[in-house]
Amino acid sequence: MQIGEICLEAGFDIPAHKQHCCEISYVFSGKGIFEHNGIKTDVSAGDIIISPADGLHTIYASQYDAFFYAYVGFKFNGKSGILPENTPETFNTDGHLVCRDTVGIYDYYKKCMDEFYRSGEIDTPLIESYLLQIILLTLRSSKNSSQQYDYQSHSETPGKLVYLIMKYVDLNIEKPLTVHGIAESLGYSIYHISHTFKEKTDITLQDYIANKKNEKAKEMMLRGRLTLTEIADKLGYMSIQSFSRSFKKKEGVSPSEYINNSK
Repeated sequence: MQIGEICLEAGFDIPAHKQHCCEISYVFSGKGIFEHNGIKTDVSAGDIIISPADGLHTIYASQYDAFFYAYVGFKFNGKSGILPENTPETFNTDGHLVCRDTVGIYDYYKKCMDEFYRSGEIDTPLIESYLLQIILLTLRSSKNSSQQYDYQSHSETPGKLVYLIMKYVDLNIEKPLTVHGIAESLGYSIYHISHTFKEKTDITLQDYIANKKNEKAKEMMLRGRLTLTEIADKLGYMSIQSFSRSFKKKEGVSPSEYINNSK
């Protein structure tokens, strides 16, 4: 029924409005509050929010951060033959249901928005296929959250460990990331994850982290909603100078030059 992305400046809100359809929102950056019939729920980057198809709906940005999120709205029309039978009941919640993205749902929102903004005729079946995947991945993230999904397992194969490392980096890209911190969070030694990652991917884990942060930085820069200082802060850099040095080392140009070349 609807798709879109919204960026609220710090302290701004979307006034209360009637919710006419189910909605799945994904927070790209910042912190805010989703309110349903007077019940407020804090949300932040990486959160998936399920909104039921009724009641009054209000969104607030934090007083300190811009709040950027995307949403898809839809209704269930009978049996799809693909979705689990109890899917509509999952979305018929008493208020907002929030879970963390454990499955990389961001990419499907990006694909939806890219299709929405493309010139020429929109490929509706393609958007519908992305929406279906967003619904299924939301159900999976919800299940993972309820089971308190745990990364730590020392029975993983090298390939599975590399996948877990990559997923950890993706889910925590807006935080300071170090090899030591990742090893500690996943329950392995620094040597083991460094050696395994390099052996399987042919690049060091440090280089992978830097590359992923640069990709995220370029997305933020192209949106044009944040200053370079704000981007550096959101990506966990100690200063704008350290962000600029890291970016230029990988891209060959400074962040400012990248923005100018993209215009």
